[in-house]
Amino acid sequence: MAYHLVVTTPFGDRQRGDTITDQAEVARILAGEQADKVVKVQVPVETPAAVQEG
Repeated sequence: MAYHLVVTTPFGDRQRGDTITDQAEVARILAGEQADKVVKVQVPVETPAAVQEG
């Protein structure tokens, strides 16, 4: 399951409310000192668009 991060406490060049979507960066942040400055947000599962019958 994929997660995005939302910054709760500024760090580096990140400001409160920034969203981090790059999965490599998400993993790096969660494994490092900034893990307590973000919250994980579950990424919605993408479903195929509904097929219109016409």
